[in-house]
Amino acid sequence: MTRGAILGLALAASALAVEPLRLRPPLWTDRDDRDIPKPSEQQVSELYAIFNNTWLRHLSVEQGALASRDRGALNVNAWDEVPDSTWFTNRMSRRVLSFEQILSGLVGAPPQAGTWIVERNENEGYTPKFRIKDAAGNRYFVKLIERNASAERISTLALFAAGYNVPFNVLTRFRGEDLRITGESLFVDAVGKRRPMTSEDLETALRKLKPKADGRYPALASLGLPGAVGKFKYDGTRKDDPNDIIPHELRRELRGLRVIASWINHADTGDKNTADIFVPTKGDLGYLRHYLLDFGSTLGSGDFTNGPLRVGHEYLFDGSAMGRTFFSFGAWRRPWEAQGEIRYEEVGYFDAALFSPEEWKPNYPNLAFVRMDDADGYWGAKIVTAFTDDTIQKLAEAGEYSRPEVTRYWPAP
Repeated sequence: MTRGAILGLALAASALAVEPLRLRPPLWTDRDDRDIPKPSEQQVSELYAIFNNTWLRHLSVEQGALASRDRGALNVNAWDEVPDSTWFTNRMSRRVLSFEQILSGLVGAPPQAGTWIVERNENEGYTPKFRIKDAAGNRYFVKLIERNASAERISTLALFAAGYNVPFNVLTRFRGEDLRITGESLFVDAVGKRRPMTSEDLETALRKLKPKADGRYPALASLGLPGAVGKFKYDGTRKDDPNDIIPHELRRELRGLRVIASWINHADTGDKNTADIFVPTKGDLGYLRHYLLDFGSTLGSGDFTNGPLRVGHEYLFDGSAMGRTFFSFGAWRRPWEAQGEIRYEEVGYFDAALFSPEEWKPNYPNLAFVRMDDADGYWGAKIVTAFTDDTIQKLAEAGEYSRPEVTRYWPAP
């Protein structure tokens, strides 16, 4: 090789050394909204979900093998972040939002004043509610317990800011005379039997409520989501949705949701509190958008089996806690039994002293939550810590609690 050739190679190598490294920008949009035919409705069973996740899954050889091969969430980009999709939109994860920005981003309008037609009562879930049509013809689910209404308003705003799809939920007030039943109004009893709703049914429900000084009842109005085709599950994929190719337990926005859910004590995270909504695009085609629903038992507002103090600390059927009680012949007392305290009835049991994000538990095991690893937890924690003290204070005040002292910050002793 001649000296000239050697010099040329040296100059070329030098030029490459100073050439800036060019990286492609990370993927920030997952195009999982391709047109598909409208899927059929997918229902879920809460009883089966509890039984399967509490017992059957632990006995499954297949599930054990899948868990051993879990190497982390699959839907992350080159920066280990979650792209925008039909499941999640980066909001607080990309920039710090003020409370005013959060409030303006959740699109919708409260029920229009005037006569509300009660179409049916709803027995699903902890909070009693009616499905109504307002004076403008819009459908809402009106939830009737103040404690749950305030919690749902706060958690709706928090989860929306975090990036999830949620309904437009707003606090409202109404008078008994605003409600009207028609010949088509339905009453569904606890076992699912339907019959025409009567005035007595309506009066019985209202007698359980406490009106404000002006005679109006506080409630939460949840704007109906048209196009519902059932629920999504926290594991597997939906077989009739070609866009749904990543098993749900391997989606970071569902795995990392465990951290965000623990923050607001959303223990009632499960298949039944989800919705798949068909969004039409052209003709009979469209795509599915995936929603989280029903936050009326968040914060401390739930009243579940074994008492409200259990929520967030133990599963409904918690083998570890039950075993400790059994082998100690009842001498061992759970910390929340000994120290748990409900300071305000408007809030329920929501206490920081015994709260541990690592040990927090929903009502029953959730496969996406079980599969959460450190990377998923870090992702969720970044979102939680992006909420400023001022925003958190305003979120609490958005619950419009009857007594202002409920929203004050109480430092640990």
